Amino acid sequence: MNNINDQWWYEVNGQRFDNKLIAIKNSNEKTQPVHFHCPKNYYTQDFSKKPTDTLDVLLKQQAQKIRDTYKTVRLYFSGGSDSYLVLKTFIDNKIPIDEIICLKSGLGESDFEITDYAIPLLHKHKESLRQTKITISEPSIKDYYDYYHTGVTDKKIEIGYFTYHSYLRLHQQHEIWNEQNINSETANIRGFDKPKVIKVDEDWYTYFVDVEIEPMSHMINFFSVDPIIQSQQAHMLLEKIHTINYEKDTDIWNNQKFWNESIGRNFTNDLPLKNIFLGAENNFVNHNNNQFYYYNTKEKFALEHVKSRSSDILDMYAHSLDELNQYTTNTWWNNNKPELGTIGIFSEFFCLTKKSVKTVDELYPGGFKSQWNSGF
Repeated sequence: MNNINDQWWYEVNGQRFDNKLIAIKNSNEKTQPVHFHCPKNYYTQDFSKKPTDTLDVLLKQQAQKIRDTYKTVRLYFSGGSDSYLVLKTFIDNKIPIDEIICLKSGLGESDFEITDYAIPLLHKHKESLRQTKITISEPSIKDYYDYYHTGVTDKKIEIGYFTYHSYLRLHQQHEIWNEQNINSETANIRGFDKPKVIKVDEDWYTYFVDVEIEPMSHMINFFSVDPIIQSQQAHMLLEKIHTINYEKDTDIWNNQKFWNESIGRNFTNDLPLKNIFLGAENNFVNHNNNQFYYYNTKEKFALEHVKSRSSDILDMYAHSLDELNQYTTNTWWNNNKPELGTIGIFSEFFCLTKKSVKTVDELYPGGFKSQWNSGF
C-alpha cells in the first residue's frame, strides 16, 4: 500500500537518519552538522505560484485521499485550532473517521486542553461521530514509575521517545508509540502545522523547524505532508500580513487569533491558546536542589502536580535528564536543559515570490537572525 506520509529525514555527512537523537550522536562523533530535509515532493513544487484550488478544496482532497488509501483512519485530537480544522474537514465532507484519540497525561490540571476543549468539542459533534470510536488515553501513576525507573535506554531512544521533547508528561509514549497502532494499513493523523513565512531582503519564504512539526514515520501531519496545502496556507498568511500595520514582527506572531484566521481557522468557539515560556526567566519548579524547567503551561502544571503527590518520580525524571545530557555530550538542548527539548533545525526555505529553494546557510551566512519566527 502506498504511504501518503513521504519521509522527512536528517542527514549527517551524507548519511541518512530518521531519528534525530541518533543523528545528533553521529554528528558529535564526526563533528559534522545535522541537516533536516522535507519530503521529496517539496522540491518539485513551485511555491512562487499560489495554488488555484482553495484551502477548503485542498483539505477535502487530502481527507478523501487518506480515507481511500488506508483501511483505518485515526485522528489525534487536542481541541486546538489545527486538529479541530482536520476534524471539521472530515465531518463537513462526510468522510468517516474510525477513531479519535485524545491524549491525557494523567497529571491533574495539565490535561486542561483535553478536559476543557477537546472533549466538549467532541460532544458538540456527537451526532456526526456516532460511528467513530472515541478513546481517551491516560497513563496511570504506576506507568510513570515503571517508565522512569528504567531510565534512558537504547530502545527508548531508537523508538523516538526523546527526539523532540523530553517532557515529564507521558501523554505520547503511552499511545503514539504503541506498536499495535503502527502498521501500513492505519493512518495516524495529527494536525501539524501552521505555516511560517519570513522576509529576506525583498523576497518571502516559507520553511519548517523540525521540533514544531515533530515528523514521525508512522504519523501523517495533515497540513505539512502536502506541499500544495503548505503553499496555499503560506500565501494566505502573506496576503493578510500585507494588509495590516505593525511595529515589529513579533506583534504578528504573538497574535494567535490573527495567525489562525489568516489560514482558515475561523472558529467562533473558544480554543486553547499556546503559552510558551522558552527563554523566560523563573520558568522552573524546584525539587531537591534541582530546577525542572517547563516549556508550556501544561508542563508547569504537570511538574507541580507530581511534586505535591509523587515527588520521587521527579528524582527519577532528574536522572533521565542527566542520562540524556550524557547521550548527547551536553549538546543540542535548549538552554542546555533536556526538559526544554532539542534545538530546532531548519528545513530548506521555499521562496513565495520567485522559484527558488535556499538553505539557511545560504540565506543567513552569518547565522539566522530574524523576528519572523513564531516563538510558539
